[in-house]
Amino acid sequence: MSTNGDIRLFCVTHKDVPGLPDNGMVTPILVGEAPSAIALKVRDYYPELSRMNKTWNEMEAVYYIWKQVHSPIKGQFQYGKHLGGLYGWTIRRWLRRKPVIASIEPLFEDRHRTRPISLRDQYAVCHYLGDLDLCREIVLEKYPQWEGVWDRVMSGSRILHGGSFVARSEDYDAYCAFVFPVLQEFLARRGFSDMKTIEAFYEAHPTDNQGNSYQTRVVGFLAERLFTFWVCARWGSLDAAVKNRPLIRTRLRKKQNFVTV
Repeated sequence: MSTNGDIRLFCVTHKDVPGLPDNGMVTPILVGEAPSAIALKVRDYYPELSRMNKTWNEMEAVYYIWKQVHSPIKGQFQYGKHLGGLYGWTIRRWLRRKPVIASIEPLFEDRHRTRPISLRDQYAVCHYLGDLDLCREIVLEKYPQWEGVWDRVMSGSRILHGGSFVARSEDYDAYCAFVFPVLQEFLARRGFSDMKTIEAFYEAHPTDNQGNSYQTRVVGFLAERLFTFWVCARWGSLDAAVKNRPLIRTRLRKKQNFVTV
């Protein structure tokens, strides 16, 4: 019998995958609109998010966890990658010392990982920079006292992997109360009411990176930068706030349980 009733973690997937962890601490959760045997589907609660999953990505699950899960500790990870070392006892111990368990990833401009690149410059290389600048405008309208933090974080070269993190419920919910109004305002100002309007925008604003369909995942891209910024704004720095864990890419197989109770 599990002794981890105070911890709820979710393995986020957009399709049926064999070997998803499902135990007393971890529950599979489906985002998007694909047919699935997975019991917990975000679309049953927030269909308007699921219809736009190509842009919301795992943030669809984060929204569900914010609104529907009230365990003292909660978090999520993507089905193909997870934070190393997550056990009930390690999670509790780490959260006694720092408020967030996540993966800090350095950004580099070269494949040999010798030349760091700033978050802003990397966004300009990989995405449409106007989106990040619009996000800055929205954030600073709401939180003008954080202008220096924004500029410091975006000129730095370390980012939090926003799809996988664990925190105490009050901190998780505080992040969501910050990030979702910003993202929703971003979509409103861009006029992104459905996937067709998003696709049309990136057709008209092409980038050199992976094609325009990739750029429609804009909410997920922005959320990682916003998560990094919010942690630094609240606690001063990533090192002060984050128990840094490696992000482990996993090839799932039947009956695999890589996060245990």
